[in-house]
Amino acid sequence: MTDQMAYALVFVLLVVSAFSSACETAFLSVSKARLHQRARLGEKKAMLTLKLVGQPEQMLTTLLLINTLVNSASSSIITALLVEKFGEVGVLYATVVVSATLLVLCEALPKSFGARFTESISLACAPIFLALIHVCMPVVWVVK
Repeated sequence: MTDQMAYALVFVLLVVSAFSSACETAFLSVSKARLHQRARLGEKKAMLTLKLVGQPEQMLTTLLLINTLVNSASSSIITALLVEKFGEVGVLYATVVVSATLLVLCEALPKSFGARFTESISLACAPIFLALIHVCMPVVWVVK
């Protein structure tokens, strides 16, 4: 894998991590009363979102699994790249860079975004996360 491909993969992994963090906060903060109201009007995404927030253990375990995988993978790739470039001190550089990036860009900002736009993010993300729950079901079942 070329360095450019590795950096592109890390970028994708960090986007997935940020997306998961925003969705997590949105799902946990969304008004169930508003979702019920929209579902009664026949809105399919509201029905899906209600289904998702109605199974918080599966949702949170799936989110935890996804975030753990993408954060570990991005950390490993960045560490390998920086060790190759800077030697052993690359481990220190990777730790600082990855920690700061994950904290700010993949946790704090997405969660504040998720808290601000709970309903729209929840409705948009619910179909994706229901599919992810089904894909991750064997692992979620073991963890449960």
